[in-house]
Amino acid sequence: MPRGRPPAGYWFTLECVVILEAGQPKAYGAALLSSFGALARFARADLRPFGLADLVRLPHPGAGCQSVLFTVDSPARLAERLGCG
Repeated sequence: MPRGRPPAGYWFTLECVVILEAGQPKAYGAALLSSFGALARFARADLRPFGLADLVRLPHPGAGCQSVLFTVDSPARLAERLGCG
């Protein structure tokens, strides 16, 4: 991994996670919420169900808009999937 680039697990959970609220995608990750461009485009991304095994294998640029984002149905479910809840 290049120096200074966050690991995929961090990037796709805390930075770029999408919450499905009543089946509709809602930006939740910090990178999505802090970028007007990412926020405007996230719903057109390839939205996939959250899975640690899948997301750690997926390369990520660490900058710019992501073409693949992972979804969970609630923040509590994300914490549970990460072993924090």
